[in-house]
Amino acid sequence: MKISRKSIIFILSVALSFAVLAAVSAGARRMQRQHLEEQRESLEKGIERCITSCYALEGCFPPTLEYMEEHYGLHYDESVFFVDYRPVAANIRPEYFIIALEGESGGAFYESHSHMPREAEFMY
Repeated sequence: MKISRKSIIFILSVALSFAVLAAVSAGARRMQRQHLEEQRESLEKGIERCITSCYALEGCFPPTLEYMEEHYGLHYDESVFFVDYRPVAANIRPEYFIIALEGESGGAFYESHSHMPREAEFMY
């Protein structure tokens, strides 16, 4: 059975279209992950700034995440990130975990990023 030239061109154009679509889709997913990581880094810097400012101005670390939102202007999209803020004591730097809630597949995935107190980093 001989395949006509038009059939070959059609098959090649369909295959090329799928390849281009796959490349664009992969690029979009990569950009989405990169944007989410940039947002997470910005949130981490914001939390660090609030913790440091509170300690410098008040002599103690913030007792809650809500305290930082009310007094130091911390804000973030709670539908994208969950922050598990764990104060240890007023004079010990708190721990916190930033958890991304939205995954590239539309479902939820959990990616934890933590900051341990500087004293704990040296114990290991």
